[in-house]
Amino acid sequence: MNKRIAILVVLSLLAGVMIPFVVYGEEQEYDLEELALKAKQIFEIPDDYDTFNSSISSYGERTYYYFNWRDSARKLNDISVTIDSNGLVTSYSTYDPKAPEEQRLPRVTKDEAINLAVSFIERLGNGISNSIEYDDTNYYAAASDPNYNLRFIRTADGIPFIDNDLNISISKGSGKTTSLYLNWTGDAEFSGLDGIMDLESARNAYKKIPGLQLVYKISDQFPRPLDSSGQELSHYLVYAPRDNITMIDPWTGEPVISGYGPYGMGGGKAEAMDQGGITPVEKEELEKLKGLLSSAEADKKSRDLLDIGDDYLMDSQSLYPSWKNKNDYNWSTSFSKNSGAENSIFIEVSIDARSGELISFYINNSANEGKKPTLGREKAREIAEDFVRKTIPNLMDSIRSPIEYNISEAERLQYFIFNRYIGDIQVEGDSITVVVDTFDGSIASYNKSWYSGNFPLSEGIITLDEAYKTLIESVGFGLGYRIIPVEEKGIWSDLVRLVYQTNPQRAPYIDPFTGEPLDYSGNPYRTRQAISYGDLDNTYAKDKIMILTEYGITLPGENFMPKSQIIQKDFMRYLWAAMNSYRLDREVSDDTIYQELTDSGIIRDDEINREGKITKAEAAKFVVRAKGYEKIALIQGIYANIFEDSNAIDKDYKGYVTLAYGLGILKGDNSGYIRADYFLKREDAASIIFEFAFNGS
Repeated sequence: MNKRIAILVVLSLLAGVMIPFVVYGEEQEYDLEELALKAKQIFEIPDDYDTFNSSISSYGERTYYYFNWRDSARKLNDISVTIDSNGLVTSYSTYDPKAPEEQRLPRVTKDEAINLAVSFIERLGNGISNSIEYDDTNYYAAASDPNYNLRFIRTADGIPFIDNDLNISISKGSGKTTSLYLNWTGDAEFSGLDGIMDLESARNAYKKIPGLQLVYKISDQFPRPLDSSGQELSHYLVYAPRDNITMIDPWTGEPVISGYGPYGMGGGKAEAMDQGGITPVEKEELEKLKGLLSSAEADKKSRDLLDIGDDYLMDSQSLYPSWKNKNDYNWSTSFSKNSGAENSIFIEVSIDARSGELISFYINNSANEGKKPTLGREKAREIAEDFVRKTIPNLMDSIRSPIEYNISEAERLQYFIFNRYIGDIQVEGDSITVVVDTFDGSIASYNKSWYSGNFPLSEGIITLDEAYKTLIESVGFGLGYRIIPVEEKGIWSDLVRLVYQTNPQRAPYIDPFTGEPLDYSGNPYRTRQAISYGDLDNTYAKDKIMILTEYGITLPGENFMPKSQIIQKDFMRYLWAAMNSYRLDREVSDDTIYQELTDSGIIRDDEINREGKITKAEAAKFVVRAKGYEKIALIQGIYANIFEDSNAIDKDYKGYVTLAYGLGILKGDNSGYIRADYFLKREDAASIIFEFAFNGS
């Protein structure tokens, strides 16, 4: 297809979308052909494509145009480009549908990839390449990933603007860009530094308000329902920013809060119970249900608590376990009353299934929809506090209101949150939430989230000043531009604002016993350190060991000891590391590794021998399972005797060994023998893990 015909194809396909759009408050007709041709020029898209399509969407005041090129003969890569109404490219991706799986061992180094990325970014124009800096803070290299995934952060006058960034992927094999995603505030206004306080004054202001406080944090970031996991929640103690405030205004020192304020509460759903015979395990579980309120009792109790009359129908009812407190159950009952199409009321109530205590409720009164507030927030606060005082008077000394910011007076439903404290220590996730309808002063919803278990002791902790010192020196504190949501007359918008802040790429958590910085999981923060073993000069696997270390796939210790026989727990750690490149920034115990490998079927319970030596056949079994090929390996009678010592291989291992050899993971001894019973040295294990990570299919 010559160039003239190709352009005519593009123009004819675009002609159907030549329509006006409202952009930045003005109605303009954009020349979509120019945008498509600009995209072709930036990314050097040839004229040989015979299939092209486009679409349009708007977000806020900006319109986005999506262009896709495809070759019906499948000789060319599929290409997708998004460009906004300012002519700014916000995404690019390319995909070769016919590309065979490439060898994963990089042909391009990371430094070369960074340089290639910068050159590619320069094509975008708009001054983007001059306004970004490469960010290596949270970079992780996964051996299984065919790309280097690089991040660049926007800067303004040398100050980071972390909410604007560019993520680009460079092929390890070809060095070509495979994708690019740009998050950019084109109309950002940067305030400059005139009149701001110096860094030391900002640190002192932050230390005063909001500062740090002790917090009991939930040890599991994503707790599963207790009825499925059977595990009790636990908490750990940490120094963390008060009310999660990590930013202050650089002129006034006042707290800056990012976010839109409180949201509604969610609830769990009851799971259906299987029918069948009762096992001892089931009997033990069912014993927990004894002494619970009956369905009828729960119905009556719920009605009594909220004065729900007989004119309300009970729509549904369910009994479900508490996700927070093991062995606790809640009854959830839904009621409704329809007094006409424009006046219906829906109520959902949850109570403790043993004590009948009110846990939560939600009322939706359609008669109040669209009504304007008649009460101010302070009056609504009085109503909320009075309700809490009457409902749970015994907990009043245990709750405090957080610092409030960005609260809209225009909203009819006003949210009030009261956080739980044990002494001066806040309990994360434990709170009372009350929502007041400011049209009529009624309580629209209430929720109590409260852990009833034990908490760790706080004896022997470091001082607040010591924790603050670690935050400043180890986590970091300095200037940055951030996007802050602001509200005016009930309308939210984003404001680019200069702030002093804790390092936004690190968890602002300090261990109160050791003074160490922690990560978001509560583990000691670790940066991925490059390991340089001092004893690799006399091993055939030197290059492979060194490449593995570049990806964080290592064995503990300053020396590798390549000629020593490897024990099972070290081999399993090596294998686990090759499978979990993104998790190598933290210490992981042998117990955790074995648990995960057991759960995934890579090693069985009866195969665990942590201190035992490991044969080549056993290694083959584990890596084949890790590749997901065990079912093939277990097929009997299909594997030929391809080694001089094939008949010496245990029949239970023959499939594993032959398959691992065929995948290129396992090597022979260069004389036709595989020597399946050979005990692996650490250098042999490194060779196997290298082939598993980079070359095995």
